[in-house]
Amino acid sequence: MKIRPLYFLFISLLIGCDPEKETDLHTIFSNQTSVVVSMQDYYDNNPGSLNYVFLPGNEEVYATHSRGGTDSFPRQLFWVQSDSIVVIFSDSLRIVHLSRELSLDTIFQSRAEIVLYESSRNLNNLSSYAQQQINEGFYEARYTFNEEDLNYAISIYE
Repeated sequence: MKIRPLYFLFISLLIGCDPEKETDLHTIFSNQTSVVVSMQDYYDNNPGSLNYVFLPGNEEVYATHSRGGTDSFPRQLFWVQSDSIVVIFSDSLRIVHLSRELSLDTIFQSRAEIVLYESSRNLNNLSSYAQQQINEGFYEARYTFNEEDLNYAISIYE
């Protein structure tokens, strides 16, 4: 007979719990350069699932969902785990954006084609994006490839 009160307690707790809210983050990539820009993520030297090609003047929305409350901006940009994102301008100018962990390795510190995590232009760093809360539980992060990015890539390979 003790099972019945426990059963009712369990059911009342289950019904009384609010489901965890989901926060939606739309990450928008905009190409404002005069050339085609492509982007590919890598994990442990293997290509990942992010693979975009942006024509000049185009934008692409990558929608992701971050579990948790709706009181702050999501901390995770992508569902996929990557250690680097490679950006290629005009099919030939390659720039590598490192994760926070790889940026700590001193071997990468002085390489011009490497964008460290702390940079204001690193694709892995949420601080590099224009951030906006659209409404409760819905956020937008926008990264714009611009002519300055292109000119930097050109200067490395001259």
